[in-house]
Parts: sequence; C-alpha cells; structure tokens
Amino acid sequence: MPAGYTKVEYIQGDGSTGYLVADFSPDPSNDTIVAEAMLTSNANAQFLFVSAAMNVSDTTPKQGVLLRNEGIRFDYIGNGTVCYKDELAATVGKRITYTVTRGRMTWTGGTPIENSDPAPASWSGPLQILGSKYNGAATFCSSIKLYSLKVYRNSKLIHDFVPVVDEQENPTLLDVCGNTVVMSYGTLYAGPVVWLEVADIPVQSYRSGQACEPHPTVVDIESGATLSEGTDYTLSWSDNDCVGKGTVTITGTGSFDGKSQTATFSIVPRLPAGYKPVEYAHSSGEQFIDTGFTPNEKTRADIRFLMHSNGSYSSPFGARNANEKQFFVSGSCSANYYFCRHDTGATDLSGKDGYVGAGALVGKPSVVGYHKFSLNRNVFNLDEYAYNFSSSVIFSCDRSAYAFAMHGADGIQHPATMELYSLKIWDDGVLVRDFVPCVKVEGGVETVGLYDLCANAEKCFYENGGSGAALVAGPELPELPTGLILIVR
Repeated sequence: MPAGYTKVEYIQGDGSTGYLVADFSPDPSNDTIVAEAMLTSNANAQFLFVSAAMNVSDTTPKQGVLLRNEGIRFDYIGNGTVCYKDELAATVGKRITYTVTRGRMTWTGGTPIENSDPAPASWSGPLQILGSKYNGAATFCSSIKLYSLKVYRNSKLIHDFVPVVDEQENPTLLDVCGNTVVMSYGTLYAGPVVWLEVADIPVQSYRSGQACEPHPTVVDIESGATLSEGTDYTLSWSDNDCVGKGTVTITGTGSFDGKSQTATFSIVPRLPAGYKPVEYAHSSGEQFIDTGFTPNEKTRADIRFLMHSNGSYSSPFGARNANEKQFFVSGSCSANYYFCRHDTGATDLSGKDGYVGAGALVGKPSVVGYHKFSLNRNVFNLDEYAYNFSSSVIFSCDRSAYAFAMHGADGIQHPATMELYSLKIWDDGVLVRDFVPCVKVEGGVETVGLYDLCANAEKCFYENGGSGAALVAGPELPELPTGLILIVR
C-alpha cells in the first residue's frame, strides 16, 4: 500500500451522487471483470459497474442492481432487450461475487445469464463504478457496498481495485497493479479500516450439532508481524453452527485495543458417496418436503432461507391442524412476517397466545430476502428481531411439519418460492433433524432434496413430495480438505 492511503473493508455510494471512473476501457472480447459487492437496499436501478453511460430513454428503471456494458447486459429492468432476473431482489444484505466474461454473467447463488448478442469490438467509454454519468449528470448511482473489483485480460490480472481512504479520509479505489488512484465524484462512504491480513481459512467440516471455530493466522499490515492470539487479539465466531458461511471476528487487545475485523469461512458437510452437498435447494412454489416430525410444545426449530416474493402467505416451514392448532413461520402479501404456535379453535388469531400481529412486524424485516428464523418454546427470532408470547399455551399438533410450505388440513398449504439453506429441529432439547441441501446421484439420475445429518436418523434423504417441477439445486459447495476422518453411521 503506497504512502498516504489506508485500506478499508469497502466503499459505498450515497445512492444519489457518488460514483467512480477508472482510467481504462475494458476489452469485451478478452476481459473478465470480477466484483465482490453487497446490495444494501431495493432502491431504484443501481449500477455496480458499467463501461459506458446508459441510454436511459430506452429503459424503465425498477428495483435492483444494474450490471450493464455493451458486451453483456444483466439488468434488473424489464424491457425486451435486456437479460432479466428477478432473483436479484432477494440478495439484499448478502455479499455476492459477480463475474462478467464476454456475454456471460455468473454470480454467487444465482442462475448464470447468457446474452446472445455478439460482443462489440470495443467499448465506447471507461469503466464507471457504483454509478455513471449521462448527459452531464450522475445517473443510477448506487448504495452498493463494493469490497473488491478485479479485471483479467486473457486470464492475467491487469487491474486490482482495492477500497482505500486518502490522507484527507476521502474514499476511493486504488489499483494496486499500478498504484494509480481512481477518480471519484459526489459522495462516497468508507467502511472500517483494514488493520490486519487474515490468512485464507480452510474449508471447515461440519458435524451435526457442533460449531466450527477456526483459528486463522493474523498479520499486522503496518509492521508485517504475525500476531499472537490471546496477547494481541481474541477470536469470536458467528453463524458457525450450520452449513454455509461462518464469520470469525478478530478483536484487538493490548496495543491493538479498539480494533476489530472479520473474516468468513466455508462450512461444508461430509456426505456419504452418492450425495453432493449444495448451497441451497430452490422451490418454485409447487414443492414441499415432509420432515416426518410432528411439532409439540417442546419443539425448537432453526431455519435459514431466502424468500423470493411476498405472495399470499408463503410459508417456508410449518404445520396447521384443521382446528387451527398451528406451528409455522409465514410471509404475507402485506409485507409482514407472521409466526404462530398456539392451541385454540378461534378463527381470529389476533391477540391469541403465540400470534404476533402485523403491527409488530411491519417492515421488520422485508419478507423478500435472506432470513434466519428460530423458535424456542415461547420466543421467536427473525434476524435481529425477537418476539415473545405467553408461555401458558399447551400446544399439540396432529400432523408433521413441511419444509418449503405448510402442512395444512388438506395437504400442502402456502407453498413458498424460496431457497432453503438449512433446517434444524429439536425435540425437548434433542436435535432430531439436521437437514442440509444436497443432490442424490443414483443410476445416472440426480435428485435434489435434503439430507439429515443426525447420527440416529432412521431416514437420511428426503425428497420433494409435491407435484410439478422438481426442486432445483444451488451451486455445489467447495470440497473438503483430504485426510479428514469420515464418521460412519
């Protein structure tokens, strides 16, 4: 890092005036652009990057991310000439890697996008980042957090843009390939200062009911010295007790007191031969999986899911008796979440034990997006929000809970268009279901479903019980290091 610049975790636009312009024009035939970023809101159309100003007269802006250049257009915009994917609306708050190569776009957790239009011989303008300039005015400026942006030409790294602040604490990007600074305009914000380098954390092996706690090597950026855990810093972990992405927080102590930084690591299950773990299983609103477990007053559940729409009561998990004995989480068309665990024959649930009304949940959070939900007896948690209800309820249910939908009196009810990342169920403190998404490969046929990692599970693989299309698998998870012990049932 050259003198006068300090590395920060990310830079972020103000959503109105802030953008940057790099001093080069990409080559659409030979360049690959890789950006790691986080969409922070569903505000109107926002550029992550663009190689030339957009002709705003031929589009109708809608909520989401715009990624557009003249070699590929990957726009959350509904005109007849662009590549359109509504999946982007559900990525708010998630750190995503976007890769553009010629006419193809790939992105973490999403469907690859192909553009049939041939790539042009050249672009007409420089690479513009987090917004653009059109007719002399800032256009489609974003509030996206940008963590990194790299450009490869014929597989060789030619530009590596790193978020920094200068001596006046102005946020910008520094191209470390040539130590050149990107021109910035309008208002930009800087993330926290990066004060250390964390060594790559190996993929962690998940074991049912156990948390992963890696201890990475940590180096002080300023001195280059390897720091000592317990003397220079302490470690804490989050999201480390299920398959997916865990986070380790490094908190400085002693001479590094007051500093902190995070790093992420992958957590992958080791499945038997014939099964491939994937990031998620996708339901289009027709599918369900019967968990085979009937909830009761001592049931605890934890589910990680991504909801695509706030349709009429889309339920990622639950069961419901004919006489209104219910156990579920459900998103609604009124953009609220509803949770229920109650035992009453009343048709009007408002104010009943175990019911959280719409007034308490408006905008907390949006139905669409990635969520972590848990229920533990009389406490519901949705992301950072907690809701309590009366513990006096004597609860019972006469049917098993479904995933991807609710198990209603007449079968499947309130199916959801969603991705399921993990689902755990406890019965009186004992983990009885630990579901991870996977693909079963048998006789050349691939079937997407959920694998139960519980050591005492009588049944291991659960597949779609609904009609119509099959469940769709997300990206395969990274491979585990070799040499680990395989636990056999």
